Amino acid sequence: KSKREQLHKQIQTLMDERRNLLLEWDDVLSQEFLELERAAKSASRKLREQVRLAVVRNGNRKPLIEFLESNMAGRKDQIRRAVEEASFSLRDFSQAVMEGSGRLQADFGISAAQAEGLCQLSLDTRLALAEIELQTTTEVSLNVAPEGQGPDWKRLQDLSKGQKATALLLLLLLDSTSPLIVDQPED
Repeated sequence: KSKREQLHKQIQTLMDERRNLLLEWDDVLSQEFLELERAAKSASRKLREQVRLAVVRNGNRKPLIEFLESNMAGRKDQIRRAVEEASFSLRDFSQAVMEGSGRLQADFGISAAQAEGLCQLSLDTRLALAEIELQTTTEVSLNVAPEGQGPDWKRLQDLSKGQKATALLLLLLLDSTSPLIVDQPED
């Protein structure tokens, strides 16, 4: 075999190894997510419809959007819309980028021009895309309905300071046997 053929085979072997490592990494992240999801469901059950927790896998898409903004020129509105879809999978997206424009158009509804922009990124950039870690997020909601009425869930970021404190105290005291000391500073 020529030196060129040997190197090509070695590159292919390394790419296969990389793909397997990324799959293994995804399995580890999936397991961590499932554990967090079980804990969130357990806490929500224990709080009897007072506080609800929802864990969102890959909920923080900001690192991916920033990566695309810094590495791509031109319009990215359809790419951004695809990335923000609830069912978005970075693994599927990065694989589609490697496979070509047609797959991006078919699977993610991205225009030909924007799909081509992704596919024309350097190989290093396309490989780095698959390695971006999208953090799991947790959404906390408090039932603000008066007792005896149906639930009225509000997300933590939409609550008043007092309601936020109520939600967080309920969570802190959930499994704790330690005392909680709250000090009111002088005004």
